[in-house]
Amino acid sequence: MFLEQQLYGNALQIGKNLWSFGMKYSEEATEILKKAYRGLGRENYAELIRLHQLHRNRKSADIYDYEPV
Repeated sequence: MFLEQQLYGNALQIGKNLWSFGMKYSEEATEILKKAYRGLGRENYAELIRLHQLHRNRKSADIYDYEPV
């Protein structure tokens, strides 16, 4: 709903809340966060979210530690 209305800040908050629940909503949270960041013109953050989802068990989100996928 928020994404369709271009309310990207609200969508980010919802995505972050879902992300905090762990693996139960991780796919939904990832998609919301990626779309919201892209809507805000933050492609680099969308890519970081994608990489972090692939390696969710890691504590660090340093993009330079990841292997390209």
